[in-house]
Amino acid sequence: MQAKEFGAGYRVEWKDTLYIVPTPLVKIDEQNRFHSDVGPAIRWKGGHEFYYLRGEEFEKALWQKIVSQEITAEEVMKMTDIDKRTIAISMLKPGEMLKQLNAKLIHTGKRGNRLYECKNFMGTRKTEYALVMTDASTPREFIKFTPPAIGKQRDADIATAAGYQDTEGNSLPLEDYLAIEQEG
Repeated sequence: MQAKEFGAGYRVEWKDTLYIVPTPLVKIDEQNRFHSDVGPAIRWKGGHEFYYLRGEEFEKALWQKIVSQEITAEEVMKMTDIDKRTIAISMLKPGEMLKQLNAKLIHTGKRGNRLYECKNFMGTRKTEYALVMTDASTPREFIKFTPPAIGKQRDADIATAAGYQDTEGNSLPLEDYLAIEQEG
């Protein structure tokens, strides 16, 4: 991640008046999205701050709970914005989230991905399935929830393969997934 300061500010002339607007300090990720997990992603010297994770804006209090990993699985799952929820899930340590969900390991795949069963998920009396995977380019682990129809097969490799789709929305066949030399 890098912090970039873009120029010295903006100059606007209007009705014999010159307005100078300072440029904020802006932090972006490798994909040029506003992002910082250590402080505001956008900050002006006057104190205005905006908190972003992977291009999504968060209220400061929620941002702090997510980056400090103090947010609970229940709070994450109640988030209505799917993009923000996905980011929060990815930043919550998988082990802690699975513990809070009373998840049970049911299968470890050939590449080390682990499939967990979460009975009575969040008090709904439904069973959900969580797949713990390792990011292909970093040692970071993350959780991806799998549709129950896939999870019921109790196979981490099938669940992983189902997460890959072709241009027509069809899941990748298991044998094709297992033939991939490097995920990414």
